[in-house]
Amino acid sequence: MGNVLPGLDADKKEVIEGIAKEFLATFAAAYAQAYGVEVARLKLKEIDEEACEDPDKPKKELKYREKVPQTDPLKTGYMIKQGAVVKNWKKRYFVARPDYVIDYYENQEAYEKGFKSKGSIIPAGYRVEEDVDACILQRLKAVAKKLGADENDVPAPVKYPEHTFELYHDRRRPYYITADNDEEKKEWIKVIKDCCYRCNGLKNPDPIARVAFKDGFYQARRECGYYYANYYSGTEEQILSDTIVGAIDARVMSEVYSSLYSMPGGYAVRRKVREQIIKSLDSLVMAMVIPSYKGQVETTSKMKTPLEDIIMEKKDDIIDAQNKITSQLSEKLDGTLGEVIGDDVNKGIDTLVFKIKDVVAKCIPLLRENVVKVFEYVTNKAKDNDDIEASLPDYFKSLDQAKHHGRHRSKVLATYEPVREILKNHPLVENGGNAFYNGRDMVEQIIDGAAYTFEELFKELIKGTDALKNGKTAAEVMTTCKDQIMPKFDADAKLLPDEVSFEITRQVLIEMLTKKLEPLTKDMRKELKAAVPKAVNKVVSVDERYETYIKKVCGDLIKNATKTVDSKGQTKEEENPDENPSTEL
Repeated sequence: MGNVLPGLDADKKEVIEGIAKEFLATFAAAYAQAYGVEVARLKLKEIDEEACEDPDKPKKELKYREKVPQTDPLKTGYMIKQGAVVKNWKKRYFVARPDYVIDYYENQEAYEKGFKSKGSIIPAGYRVEEDVDACILQRLKAVAKKLGADENDVPAPVKYPEHTFELYHDRRRPYYITADNDEEKKEWIKVIKDCCYRCNGLKNPDPIARVAFKDGFYQARRECGYYYANYYSGTEEQILSDTIVGAIDARVMSEVYSSLYSMPGGYAVRRKVREQIIKSLDSLVMAMVIPSYKGQVETTSKMKTPLEDIIMEKKDDIIDAQNKITSQLSEKLDGTLGEVIGDDVNKGIDTLVFKIKDVVAKCIPLLRENVVKVFEYVTNKAKDNDDIEASLPDYFKSLDQAKHHGRHRSKVLATYEPVREILKNHPLVENGGNAFYNGRDMVEQIIDGAAYTFEELFKELIKGTDALKNGKTAAEVMTTCKDQIMPKFDADAKLLPDEVSFEITRQVLIEMLTKKLEPLTKDMRKELKAAVPKAVNKVVSVDERYETYIKKVCGDLIKNATKTVDSKGQTKEEENPDENPSTEL
């Protein structure tokens, strides 16, 4: 880069490299620490959950997964895209993926056959500009002002075709895309705006690494004093690069850009030189970021197993330390809880639990019908199809979607809907929205549990058979799967009313108690945090122990209430005494 571009001499290049090296070194240390802390935190949470697990809790028969993989694109279709270098326009088949990344292919056939895309747009940090010409002119005038040029010298930008919109980022390449018509433009803009908002951008699939990146990044920014901007969108490398470039802009580049004021050639030349400087700066920084971050990921990924082994060796000591904090919380909070939890709370728990339980019980026949129907649907599809191997992804897709798109889902939702009114009218509930939807998710989750169990069992039972090439065999295996799974479904469904009513009521109580206890326990929790040794205060969280304690208190309240009280609020010992006559003579 050297002296080729005005203002960027060897000294300034050295300063720029120094800023980049300083931040990357600071981030490397912060990232490694954050990774270790997150590994320890998750392992401690696992140990804690194991220690607190209810030994009397019934075991589930079906297999459950946390999240159903979403494969359907948000939107697909042809549009015309301007090239990044040659600037020519080419028709491309666009696919907005479920993870909010936007791919574009040579054509629809290339996408459907699974060919590699021509390119991908990671829209994190981008914004959609609907009036391209006006926005470009506005930005050109802003650049002219920075370069000390007269706005009147700014040439009118080339007009873009009708129905064109722009994906714009302050530092990354823009994308100019033309839809077929105004309606398509509006539809695509709506989808892409949502992608810009929702796309995380982080590429590392390791959830620990993703948390560590965020924590390490913010820690490095604080240590380096980067308080003036919030660069946090895009891939890990883009975020690091944007942050470093932001620091360089603040410390170095103002002088460089000022030197362009006196440059001969007018606005057009100055703008061209400025663009070259920015491009060279971005390339220089990114060339430092990529190998640095790659090395950090490789190093930290090797930390996980040794760290977990160390934690497991200290498992008993850790549980003791966790229990000590819980004991301290209990000693300090028991009296306060007695003031907050009155008879009205205890009386309210019973009716809430039993009313919700009654509603959920009415959902079970509909849930069962939904599961049977989707099993029969894929079985009938397979019966006359001898290319099961090619069709299996579609069959599994039907199973995966059963939870949200089953034929009887509307009936299930309508049957569950009274829970909303129960929560709305109950004196313990201030805002039952989250509890309502979480309960509904629990009700519907059993459908996905049955579907997932079906998929896994089918893959196991077809081993050694011709099921992938013989529809009759496949259908017979599917029937066997159904016959084996439905008793498991019935066993899990039997637990559902108790589980859903318990979780909804517990969430209601947690929200109520947390709100009431927050001002009363603030100073106490602060004292406990100060007492935690610095060596472990990033891992042993008083706040997490507090939340666990409140969660346990609420669970115990519900268990005690439902053991002794019926749905009418009568104690079971007092209910209908004549039904149990004395055996005395």
